[in-house]
Amino acid sequence: MTDLPHVAGDVPTIERAAGNYSDVAAAVRDAARAMRSLSHGTHGSQSDAVTALASQAGTVADRLDRLEDRYRAAGSALTTYARELDSLQVSADESISRAATAAEDRDRATRLADYYRAEYDGATDPAAATEALSNQRYWEGQRDEAAAAVSHAAAAVDDAHRAQAAAARRAADAIDTAVDADGLNDSWWDNVKGWVSDNAGLLRALKDALSMVTTVLTFVSMVIPVVAPFALASAALTVGLSGLLAASGEISWLEFGLDALLLVTAGVGAVAGKVVSTSVSGLKSARVARLAAQGGAKSPLRQVTGSFNRLSIPTRTMSQKFTAAIPLKGIAAKYRGIGNAHAWRIFTMSKVGASAADDAFIKPGMAWIRAARATAVTQTVFRVSDTIGGHARTVEQALTPTPLDPVTAVARGIADGHEYLHRATTATLGGQR
Repeated sequence: MTDLPHVAGDVPTIERAAGNYSDVAAAVRDAARAMRSLSHGTHGSQSDAVTALASQAGTVADRLDRLEDRYRAAGSALTTYARELDSLQVSADESISRAATAAEDRDRATRLADYYRAEYDGATDPAAATEALSNQRYWEGQRDEAAAAVSHAAAAVDDAHRAQAAAARRAADAIDTAVDADGLNDSWWDNVKGWVSDNAGLLRALKDALSMVTTVLTFVSMVIPVVAPFALASAALTVGLSGLLAASGEISWLEFGLDALLLVTAGVGAVAGKVVSTSVSGLKSARVARLAAQGGAKSPLRQVTGSFNRLSIPTRTMSQKFTAAIPLKGIAAKYRGIGNAHAWRIFTMSKVGASAADDAFIKPGMAWIRAARATAVTQTVFRVSDTIGGHARTVEQALTPTPLDPVTAVARGIADGHEYLHRATTATLGGQR
């Protein structure tokens, strides 16, 4: 027996798919004709909407023509492949049938050849031995012919499988060529935007959560400088997500700008924390060196440290007891409780009688504290303003049934302005959304 594989493939299904593609091509062709008719038949129209549509009709029709070519090429390629596949399946099935018949003949001839070989080996009569040998050779010949038929049929089946694979490749290549040539393929960026659009809700929620975390960490970093790197990292992640959403048209570039302010605020805060820590350390060292040079102080370092501690304790930004419980390490551990607010008090009080060496530390420290506060206030003002604008529509709707017309009008104006600004600044990279 032989077990040769049939040529796989569902010809009716492929023919239906080919017909569907051809039908789509015909529908697209009719749509292209309709668009061109719209373009030629709207001259002098008073409708701005119709005029705007007609102005784009030619471009849309050209794209539809290319789309028709894509579907028509796919339908033609599948039709050809279905025809070839059907022929190959018929041919392969015939070869499989021939191989099965030849295999049965081969097996029968083998049994008979073996039988007459045994007859020949056991024959005692010369005439009977001669007849048995003749029959043995005859059936051995029949066996060899049947085995050759099986081999030829198997080779024909193999050829059918190779021809089927080649036909499938030709159909796929024809479709790929049509798709690549029409200029309608999605780019990698189109795929990215599609993924962002599909997951926009999750990405926005994640961005908003990171924005909130960044805001909190930024303000905390003004008290505990060691937190600044974490605020900066959170801000970078927020801006990265915001940029991806804005570039995909899921949020406005105005919202991205507000998120970018987080990165600026966190960056300025991180630099300010480093500069302030260095300035406090330098100011302390300068004061210790001056007291030591003047003489008379038993322990200049203890005296200056005590003075700085007394200046920082009255501030209510962060209590000494609370900060002492925080397991800070490194440079932050040297200045427990001395965040930007504490340093500001130290710098302010140290200006009295400050030398030029003291000013070299006081001025940059205070300048960076001002910068950190200014960026934080700016970010807060813009963020709060945007939040108010986002909730103004809710206020308007809540007040609409009431007689508070002036308030409702103000809320409506704020909401309209907020929506306009975000709508006007929403655009995908590579096209207006």
